[in-house]
Amino acid sequence: MNWVKSVLLFTIIFIVKTIVLGQTNTNFAPVQDLFYKNYYLLNAAKSDTSIAPEVVFGNRSLTGVFSGISENFLGFHATKTTSQPLNQHGLGVYIHNSNQGEFIHNNRIYARYSWTTRLSVDKAVSLGVQVGVVNYQFEPSVASAGGSDIAPDLGIGIWFLSSNLQIGLAANQLLNSRLQPINEVYILNTYYNLMAKGRVDFTPFVFAELHARATYSSSLNFSAQLSPLVVIHDLLEVGVGYQYDKGMLSSLGLRGVKLGKGNLKFAVSYLLINTRKTFNFTDAVLEFFLGYAF
Repeated sequence: MNWVKSVLLFTIIFIVKTIVLGQTNTNFAPVQDLFYKNYYLLNAAKSDTSIAPEVVFGNRSLTGVFSGISENFLGFHATKTTSQPLNQHGLGVYIHNSNQGEFIHNNRIYARYSWTTRLSVDKAVSLGVQVGVVNYQFEPSVASAGGSDIAPDLGIGIWFLSSNLQIGLAANQLLNSRLQPINEVYILNTYYNLMAKGRVDFTPFVFAELHARATYSSSLNFSAQLSPLVVIHDLLEVGVGYQYDKGMLSSLGLRGVKLGKGNLKFAVSYLLINTRKTFNFTDAVLEFFLGYAF
């Protein structure tokens, strides 16, 4: 049958072309359920009124069937006021690691710089840039000899601050770098993050924060999360979160716990409900965040 031969021929050509010239659009966008604990991962321009240097660490791990999938990050950031009190410089570095099972790893390291200037007493705007490298690595296995490749990366952002509202917009992976750890070529597609943080005071000791994030790229399409928190005495925080097309989360945290000469921050989140049909309570996501401000 001629049509069968044609289909077979097309399939063979397609497979050969994919092996030789194969390209996969991807973004390797960092995914954190506690994204509001480290906006710097999403936007190089993130700024605040604190000038205390801070070290942060986070881990996000899937359990059950997907227990081999995890993400880790380690970061440092600090702010320095210039000779003009209305302006600030922000500096930071962070390392991000993503394990997509036992044999596939994505690693990246960035240095970031931001410049913040006040527009009025309670309003400011910040511009930021981050430069770094991305590494994609396949461990040797029975099916493959493995391989590794590295490429440069660039991101920019803007962040607006006011007393009760902060809004940021960032564009990441602007270089559209290509990685070829094995036969296939992986393209780092540009993706965009829009985020907002609001605050409402209920009493002198209780207030609420609302954190929102939306991410878009041609390969990721669209993802979003909404995370309201209730904060008591600026110490204990309790919250929930909803991720578009994924599920709901609960979170618990401590902020500003005095430890030595600095302050300790801690938070944990757990996936409650997942819209995937294969979900069960041994197939969830657990995330930790730890930070120390000197």
